[in-house]
Amino acid sequence: MSAAPLVTAVATPWGELPDLLLPAYGQTAVMVGTVMLVVVLLGLPAAVLVHNTGPDGLAPNPPVHRALGAVLNLGRSLPFL
Repeated sequence: MSAAPLVTAVATPWGELPDLLLPAYGQTAVMVGTVMLVVVLLGLPAAVLVHNTGPDGLAPNPPVHRALGAVLNLGRSLPFL
């Protein structure tokens, strides 16, 4: 009696690839677009605020600058975690 193979070869369904990949491209575009929108709507005002409250900014405010800088530094490191 011979043992059954542990892994069976599966042929790549080349004819079905466009039907599988095109929706995935659309989903990827939606995810990237959503993140870009959030970054622009939240990140740009936060960056302007942290710049303007810095020592050489338009309205220096060290406590706000330190607190907002800490939050932004934490947010910047999240993609690497």
